[in-house]
Amino acid sequence: MYTVKRFANMTGVTERTLRYYDRKGVLTPSVYSSQGHRLYQDEDLFKMQQIVTLKYLGFSLADIKAFLSEDSERSMQRSLQMQKQLLEQKRAELDHVIQTISKVETMIKEDIHSDLILMIIHSIQHENAQKQWLANHVSDDTVERVFMKHLPEEERTMIENKVLELVKNIQQYYEKDVPPDDKRVQVIIEELFTCLHEVIDPRDLEELETVEFSEDSLFLFSFMSKELQNYIEQAAGFYQK
Repeated sequence: MYTVKRFANMTGVTERTLRYYDRKGVLTPSVYSSQGHRLYQDEDLFKMQQIVTLKYLGFSLADIKAFLSEDSERSMQRSLQMQKQLLEQKRAELDHVIQTISKVETMIKEDIHSDLILMIIHSIQHENAQKQWLANHVSDDTVERVFMKHLPEEERTMIENKVLELVKNIQQYYEKDVPPDDKRVQVIIEELFTCLHEVIDPRDLEELETVEFSEDSLFLFSFMSKELQNYIEQAAGFYQK
């Protein structure tokens, strides 16, 4: 018989973890002493080896509990195949996150408001979903130009950096309560419109103006606070007048 402390030392897990496994029914001690203390046997040691191995393979605690209650010889191969697929999916997701961070790092050259950083990450993270949604409302060519897929990577990055810098400057004026029709703000708005017209054909803009962004699209296409968005829209309205 092994006490909780001894069994924890032997298996490399904490006493707290052993108590948690007991409560969840993952690893129940073979015996409880008359005082209610947990006592483990060699068969518990073997079971803990299985638990540690399955955790190493990435199985959740619920999956481990289900697996240990089944015929392990019958279910192991099937479980490993399923777990491999899940891990490959997680790896793809992690690779995408790493690529996203790397892209953001190339765009951020100096201190920038955290809201803008999260805006960039949100946009990159949901780019495919944005394309799919927009493809249901406009032509494929318009979608390609909106996302600048027709441009070389270097040119696209340069435009993205420029737009980010302009938005950052507008945000600074907004936070200083500079009126949206102020000349300094209007200069930035003009540069934004210039960038827009360099990338998107006027016919694309006409097509985009017909799109009604419903509630289900707000999460995908809302990149900034409503207050800042309204400020930019007001500034753009003054510019167009």
